[in-house]
Amino acid sequence: MAPIVILTAAAAVMSAAGAAYQGMSQAAAQKGEAKMQEYNAQVATNAAKIREDQQREQDRRILGAQRMGYAKAGVEMEGTPLLVALKSTRQAELSAQRIRYGGELESQGWRNQAMMSRWGAKNSMTAGMIGAGSSLLTGAANVMKVAA
Repeated sequence: MAPIVILTAAAAVMSAAGAAYQGMSQAAAQKGEAKMQEYNAQVATNAAKIREDQQREQDRRILGAQRMGYAKAGVEMEGTPLLVALKSTRQAELSAQRIRYGGELESQGWRNQAMMSRWGAKNSMTAGMIGAGSSLLTGAANVMKVAA
């Protein structure tokens, strides 16, 4: 076999290996990104839970002080004072729920990004294998030309 044929075949194999390696490398990087994004989703959930708990504690103190103020003033918890207390309690709960919802949205955003990164990893692997196959076929055609 002529040296040019061997070199042409070797170049095709190296090109195919490079395409496959590039696909695997990109896929590995994207899988790593997906893991980090899943971690960020969990961090967002945990942070929102902490903020929600802090908000609830702060609201408990405020509502307690409100009730204490009414009691010190000799105000009965009926009528307008009761309505004010109920409205304050509802607002406090809404604040805590908004914090939780915001955390859920942030967490879901990170999970969506992780899903896209995993999808990208699969596509990178596929593209690498297609590139490798294409290089081998092109190389085989070139070997045939050189050998003829």
